[in-house]
Amino acid sequence: MNREMKDAWRKAWLDGVPQIKRRRFDASGGFCAQGILLDREGFSLEPLRKSILGCPVCGATTGTVGVDPGAPLGHELHVIAHLNNDHEFDFAKIAEVMPDDEESDK
Repeated sequence: MNREMKDAWRKAWLDGVPQIKRRRFDASGGFCAQGILLDREGFSLEPLRKSILGCPVCGATTGTVGVDPGAPLGHELHVIAHLNNDHEFDFAKIAEVMPDDEESDK
């Protein structure tokens, strides 16, 4: 996870952006953690396809990804959904626990 993406979550948290679950955004201005990156900030989906071996918090290898309970947590995108929906972490906590992508921070 690169620093710019983590900073986008921190900014959304500080700005008081409403956080929602199981949908990327809603009509009232709420976003999930994926929605902050993809819809509000316009980051590319491709970096979020980076492989990751389960949840960095609980070690789970499956979780709730969108509306597909039990789906594998094989990419960062899936783990973000798991942290947002299953752990119900706020944007700041998700930024804190997602592993750093050392390559992108150099």
